[in-house]
Amino acid sequence: MNPHSNIITFKRKYLLIFIGGVCLLLLIGVPFRIPCSISTTGKILPGREYLIVRRPDGGITTQLVNHAVSVTELAGVIQPQRGDAQQLKISERVISSEGIAYGDTLALI
Repeated sequence: MNPHSNIITFKRKYLLIFIGGVCLLLLIGVPFRIPCSISTTGKILPGREYLIVRRPDGGITTQLVNHAVSVTELAGVIQPQRGDAQQLKISERVISSEGIAYGDTLALI
C-alpha cells in the first residue's frame, strides 16, 4: 500500500468539508424574500345578525346571533295553531335598502 494514499484521502476529506462549508455559507448568505403578508379568503360577518326562517311545518323561527362573541342572544318560535291564518311579510323598505338601522320594522306577522 502506498504511504501517500492516506495523505491524499485525508486531504480529500478536508477539501470536501471545506467545499461543503463554503456551499452552506453561500446558501445562508444568499438573500431571499420572506413575505410579510399572507393572502387568504375569509367571510365577513356582521356584529349581530337577526335571522327569520320559515320552517317546512309553517312555523317561524327567529334568532338574534351576536357574532362578536359567538352567542345566540335571543331565539323564538311562532307556531300557528290549526286553522290560523298566518303570513310573514318582509318590509319593502328593508328589501330595497342596503342596510337597516336601529328601530326599523323588518317584517310583519
